[in-house]
Amino acid sequence: MTVRIGFIGAGNIAHFHLERLQRIEEAEIVGLCDIDLDRAEAAQDEFGGTAYTDYQEMLERERLDALYICIPPFAHLDQELQAIKRGIHLYVEKPITLDVELGKEIEQAIRERGVIAACGYQWRYFDTVDQLKSLLDQEPIGLVLGYWFGGVPQASWWRNRYQSGGQLVEQTTHIVDLARYLLGEVAQVGAYDFRGLIHDIPGYNVADASTIILRFQSDVIGSISSSCLLTSGGGTAGLTLLGRDLRVDLESGRLRIQRSGQVEESTPQEDPYLRASQAFVKAVATGDPTPIRSTYADGLKTVQVTLAANHAMRTGQMVRL
Repeated sequence: MTVRIGFIGAGNIAHFHLERLQRIEEAEIVGLCDIDLDRAEAAQDEFGGTAYTDYQEMLERERLDALYICIPPFAHLDQELQAIKRGIHLYVEKPITLDVELGKEIEQAIRERGVIAACGYQWRYFDTVDQLKSLLDQEPIGLVLGYWFGGVPQASWWRNRYQSGGQLVEQTTHIVDLARYLLGEVAQVGAYDFRGLIHDIPGYNVADASTIILRFQSDVIGSISSSCLLTSGGGTAGLTLLGRDLRVDLESGRLRIQRSGQVEESTPQEDPYLRASQAFVKAVATGDPTPIRSTYADGLKTVQVTLAANHAMRTGQMVRL
């Protein structure tokens, strides 16, 4: 079965997906929508399909089986709901919303309409994460430490916390989601942030750094830190997990297991973005959502953790989930 695919948003993250979809035989790009016509037409020239600047026009004119939504967090309005009422399956890039109530409305519509909906947490698709998940089925963990360190992206909306939600919500969400995927649901979250070292970037009002404190329902504890202070490079992201005589480090997909004096290292052999799109296209083609590792409902849980952490930063209080 050929899966006819449209895109809302034709920027950087959309290109990651478009490049992978070109390698999937069942996928056909038929529509590309962006508020910037030049960007939509550039994507059309490279990947095919028809360029649009109005997503409702694209949804009306094109016969779509699936839709990738690759827009900034603040720009999520009714795009998902418009697609769902037409029975179009969804791949929504993270973070899927800054409005939990809207997210719940979309989740309910997905369930009622029977739409397949994936969320763009591609770290779950690293083959090294498969290996790590198998290990954790056998080895209990007591402590998790996560981090995402980098610079300030060029996009003006990213540096505006009202449009992006801040670095934790927009970037470090991958690490929060991976911790949930590996260790289960979060029961309680606290958080602190730091500001004041970055003062020369117009419109910048996000935190320079933050740390969130987590207690999982399993009683595992941990912290995840974010910083955009590394403006000249040197960024990194990952997780460290500690068990009895066990240390596991996962950094940008590279896995290092240190256990009882022995060290085992693995590097990713497969592209997680490709694996994520392959799983989604297969799910749409077959009607079986089983291959999808992060559904919209699951992605909403990660958003709720990060937004609860933002609330804890503002109030100084722990938040129960």
